Amino acid sequence: MAGGDSFDADPGRLAALRAEMEGIAKRLPALRSDFLRGQYFYEDYTGSGSEEISGNLKPRWKETTGYVDSVLEALAGAITAVVGAQTQTLNEIERPNQKAQDDIDSLLSAQGDDLDTDGGRR
Repeated sequence: MAGGDSFDADPGRLAALRAEMEGIAKRLPALRSDFLRGQYFYEDYTGSGSEEISGNLKPRWKETTGYVDSVLEALAGAITAVVGAQTQTLNEIERPNQKAQDDIDSLLSAQGDDLDTDGGRR
């Protein structure tokens, strides 16, 4: 927000953020897969000597790793949704800009070289 009543959208910054978030979204499935694969190394970390300790810790450990897996999956979905929204925002910014540029170009070509093209700067 620039002055409170307006929104200044910088297409370049939005596109850079979108590209960065796309990269994160692409890496999350591998991160999730690595996490799930890695958890198997520690599945029996509670040991088998004390059934009471093992019986209490193992279910909590499985529940926690399940939560982490769910969060990673939800995070990937959320980032994908944000990237989609950013793409839509960029299109909404760039479409009118492109139309305005096309209109200017057609006006310039219709007027030839007689049109003042210095933007009013003298």
